Amino acid sequence: MDDLVLTKRLQSVADMVTLGNRVCDVGCDHGYVSIYLVKNEISPFAIAMDVRPGPLSQAEKNIKAFRAESKATTRLSDGLDKLKFGEADTIVIAGMGGPLMRDIIVRGLDVAKSVTELVLQPQSEIPEFRRFLKTNGFTTTAEDMVYEDGKFYPMMKVVPDPDFEFFDFSRLDEPFSVDELYGPRLVASRNKVLMMYLNAEYKELMEIREQLLRNVDGSEKSRERLKEIEERIEINRSIE
Repeated sequence: MDDLVLTKRLQSVADMVTLGNRVCDVGCDHGYVSIYLVKNEISPFAIAMDVRPGPLSQAEKNIKAFRAESKATTRLSDGLDKLKFGEADTIVIAGMGGPLMRDIIVRGLDVAKSVTELVLQPQSEIPEFRRFLKTNGFTTTAEDMVYEDGKFYPMMKVVPDPDFEFFDFSRLDEPFSVDELYGPRLVASRNKVLMMYLNAEYKELMEIREQLLRNVDGSEKSRERLKEIEERIEINRSIE
């Protein structure tokens, strides 16, 4: 079969994997990331895991079709449950909601902290997910964002912090920081796709603001919502 070409999103995920690392792809769907990594000699071995037998069966067929059986295998697993200590250097979790991804890491926290790195691509509740990583001892070392099929996809590489002891959980009620909202390394590098996202978000926030101003009823709830939107607009513009 011809060389595997990944989508822009999955290519960016694969590009974050450190050369020479063994990989466990959680929620592998069709197994394309695992196949790409071993066929391009980025990873010496990959485990494609999924909780659903159907997609896992398709992943196995794809591995055979690309003649990657000697370097990639499939495993039925609910999250990280079936990953053993020492089997992987990189954990990849991509293409699922932030809350589900958080739950997977929490349930398998010990094994998640035993690997060298995690490459993560959450698709919802991104600020909450970034805060979760910070409060559980993971440090962001790389980030990227791609725009594909009308959607923005942020992703990050994180490493377990060996010096992490505890987090002041009283800070969980604080508003999200700029880094939590948009990604520390994306902001620092003025990532081009992030700039596109900020412009799109700004237009959306301004439309919400105009609607609130037209329909304001003088209630405390309306005033609080308007204040919240105006503060978010200010944060958005501060990055430009």
